[in-house]
Amino acid sequence: MGGNSWQIELMRPMGLLALIVLPAVVYYSRRSLVHFARWQRGTSLAVRVLLIVLLGLTLCGLELVAQSDQLFVVFAVDRSRSISQKSQAAADAFVAEAKEHIGNHRAVVLPFAAMPTYEAEANRDATDLGAAIIAAEARLPATCVPRIVLLSDGNQTQDDALAAARAATVPIWTVPLPGRPENEAYVSAVRAPTQVRRGESFDVEVTVEIIAESTGTNQGRVELLAGDEPVGVEETTLVPGENRVRFRYKAIDRPDVTLTAVLHDFKDTLPQNNRLSAVVLVSQRPRVLLVESRAALAEPLATALQQEFIDVEVRPPEKLPGDLSQLQPYDVVILSNVPATSLPAERMAILRRYVEETGGGLIVIGGDRAFTAGNYRHTELENVLPVLCEASGKTEKPGLAMVLVIDCSVSMQGESIALAREATRRAVEMLGPADQVAILAFTEETRWVSELSHCTDAEKQQLLARIETIDAVGRTNMYPAIEKAYLALNEAYAPLKHMIVLTDGVSHPGDFERLARDVAESGITISTVAIGGEAAAILLERIAEIGGGHFYFCNDAAAVPRIFATEAASAARVGIVERPFSPSTVDPTEIFSAIDLSRLPTLLGYVETQPKPTARVVLASESGDPLLAWWRVGLGTSVAFTSDIQDRWATTWLNWPDFGPFWARLVRHAMQGGPSNDFVIQTHRRGQRTRVVLDAIDRQGRFLNEAKASIRVEPPDQKPFTSTFTQVAPGRYAVELSTPHPGTYRLATTFQAAQRPEQTERIALSVGYAEELRVRETNDALLESIATATGGRFDPAPEQVFAEPGASARRVMPLWPYLAALATLLFLLDVTLKRVDLAR
Repeated sequence: MGGNSWQIELMRPMGLLALIVLPAVVYYSRRSLVHFARWQRGTSLAVRVLLIVLLGLTLCGLELVAQSDQLFVVFAVDRSRSISQKSQAAADAFVAEAKEHIGNHRAVVLPFAAMPTYEAEANRDATDLGAAIIAAEARLPATCVPRIVLLSDGNQTQDDALAAARAATVPIWTVPLPGRPENEAYVSAVRAPTQVRRGESFDVEVTVEIIAESTGTNQGRVELLAGDEPVGVEETTLVPGENRVRFRYKAIDRPDVTLTAVLHDFKDTLPQNNRLSAVVLVSQRPRVLLVESRAALAEPLATALQQEFIDVEVRPPEKLPGDLSQLQPYDVVILSNVPATSLPAERMAILRRYVEETGGGLIVIGGDRAFTAGNYRHTELENVLPVLCEASGKTEKPGLAMVLVIDCSVSMQGESIALAREATRRAVEMLGPADQVAILAFTEETRWVSELSHCTDAEKQQLLARIETIDAVGRTNMYPAIEKAYLALNEAYAPLKHMIVLTDGVSHPGDFERLARDVAESGITISTVAIGGEAAAILLERIAEIGGGHFYFCNDAAAVPRIFATEAASAARVGIVERPFSPSTVDPTEIFSAIDLSRLPTLLGYVETQPKPTARVVLASESGDPLLAWWRVGLGTSVAFTSDIQDRWATTWLNWPDFGPFWARLVRHAMQGGPSNDFVIQTHRRGQRTRVVLDAIDRQGRFLNEAKASIRVEPPDQKPFTSTFTQVAPGRYAVELSTPHPGTYRLATTFQAAQRPEQTERIALSVGYAEELRVRETNDALLESIATATGGRFDPAPEQVFAEPGASARRVMPLWPYLAALATLLFLLDVTLKRVDLAR
């Protein structure tokens, strides 16, 4: 260190203006104290002049200033728990070697971890580099050249070191300390869903980090606990770096569950980081609405789902809710072999809104009256499905002979007979050249509008013209008409034979049950359609039941054309493939990870459909037609399963051990649609604080701004408190929470945007061991950035610390306090000389 060169400086030169009073003081002093001795008067004048000069110099702020190149170095040494014994020894050795070159410079050592302290037993469970920089700068005197030497691994867990460095006015030299080189195993993450439904199975992924002195492996056990109960143990050999171990857990009877991963028997140095937890909130069981015309046929699926902790309510199609609010309590709606005729257009539109707007799940299961065979084509239901309901044409269809038996009594006059003609046309148009059709009109008498003939284009044109001759006259006598149609079909040559009977009144009596049995025994099926409340519905339903067909009751005659079209398609087996096949996997999925899709049971039939371009086809038939397909539509998920769940095509599936798990997984996948709320919550924990971020976007993709959002926090063994979110960006709100204690923090968020109902969301945050115990490599990038931002050096040698600083510091000695004290003494002397005659 070089010597000091002192100089005199006036801080406020304007203070010399006080000396302008000296002439006046000298002038008036000659006319005062005239009765005192001459020497006393001269002394008084000298004292007064000197007093004024001292006061002027005091007002000027007189100082002695020297330039000093003496260094003052603060060694900020990281003592946090992430610094191993070997690294601490290396830091001490660096400081000791640097001090060997200290010379006339000065230095002090500042240990730090969670905060700077000189106590040996300080809190070492955190690293606050920012606080260390601020504390080190505060210890630097102004009379020396400042320098901070930061010795750390750079892995901060609190505050922002780079921001603190940029705010500092001192060069910071950074010395990287190596991380823990010892063998170390710790649980770095436990990943599980934040919320599940009761009875739901889900994966729990445990991430284990292995730090090793060599490239060898580390053997031990990874155990997963649900509360205090063991879920599973994996005996495994882990390699250095990141390792993942997966467990499967089913939430059954707890409102929530704490899943804890524990390490056993690994080579280790820090037992505190061998345990980590995640909390999963368990809500009520899923609710499913299963729509099936006959409740008995829905029983196998309903029972299987209930055994998988899914509540099922079975309803016939006519009981499907007609209001969107009535559908929202259900997580998934399942339609099992429901024809389009059973779903009015407004009900289909509500189902579509249920999926697209509310995020509900829709599963449509096939059968001989669903999809293509159920006349879904060009309906709202088809729009929401992942498949187009049309036949591929790959399969040759058997020929159909069908007779349409139409009531033409006087009660059918007006709109009813017009709709009957339209229904007949629709049915004829559904048939192909290999099919035969006849139309039989009846009142008290029967007449052939058209006898059985093939549906070639030419024959169709003639037949459609004859349909216009159907008119309503006379009374109702149905028995002879059915008998006549039976005799015609019995003589026809066709693999399939079907009869559709339409009436709106009560017929003359007859042995209809015996006739229906004769028809059924001949291989002919009968479907019946009753229009209005005056029709003999009970009789017609019994005829259809015996005849192996379907019964339809229509309060609105406008539904008749659609019913006839569906019946024609079903009878002609349009889109129906009935032959045994083994389902093939097209696109494997994690949803069925626990089920061997390569060994699915045989199915006996399905309905042909065509996949839409963006649909995901998971299973297919041997011909490549979709068997299981799904897609996201709006906020929800729509699923198509083109075979059935009844004993017609799925006999082996009903006895399959994985029948229940298969459908339960499919239901849970379908119900994972859009969010129930307009906001999504994320948590980011750092050190002892957690930042909760809420992103609010409505279902049209617009930001929800200026909303009221608050969060209620229930800390472990602490008093609950409430905090308010602050909007930090469009649609984004944030709040900082103090989470210093280990355990489970339960968070309840309340959100209310303008003109919207209040919404709530509950999550749980598990706080485990301190971030300091996560063993990481030295953060050289951060340490180098700190040095660069402050004009310091990164990774200097010890002998460079006290090298010539290349700068100087002002060493200032203020003189004005001494001048002021002397002026005070002179003032007292001046008063004495003016009041006391010293000559006497």
